[in-house]
Amino acid sequence: MISQLKSTLIIALPLFLLAFYTPKKEVRWLTDYDQAMTKAKQDDKLILLYFSGSDWCKPCIQLKKDVFESQNFKSYAEDKFILVQLDFPRLKKNRLPAQQLKHNESLAEKYNTKGEFPLVVLLDSSEQVIGKTNYKGDGPEAFISALQSYQE
Repeated sequence: MISQLKSTLIIALPLFLLAFYTPKKEVRWLTDYDQAMTKAKQDDKLILLYFSGSDWCKPCIQLKKDVFESQNFKSYAEDKFILVQLDFPRLKKNRLPAQQLKHNESLAEKYNTKGEFPLVVLLDSSEQVIGKTNYKGDGPEAFISALQSYQE
């Protein structure tokens, strides 16, 4: 009787726990603008360009941690944006290939002329800027609200 109960628990417990498991959403960040633009046109989504200094810019690191890694942002972004990270790391170990760096610099010349970090730029599928924002450190909800205000 006890061994039958143990067998039932061994089978039932994982199934019970699985019923309450919600997998974490993941979003895909692209680094190729042309690929992102093609996908945005196909999927009828906006492009979110993220200009970052991933290994030296403290607000960039905070934005990634507070907002981009949050489930709120991931849930919000997956249906609305094609995400593109345009990184400008400084440490030798994080150095970008020359072609990627040139790609990022050309987009910075077009969309980040003041050299702001972090900077998030929203584009429509015709490459028109519909909004720009920095990170003020006030969490995912405020950041999402700022993005929503550009879409109205």
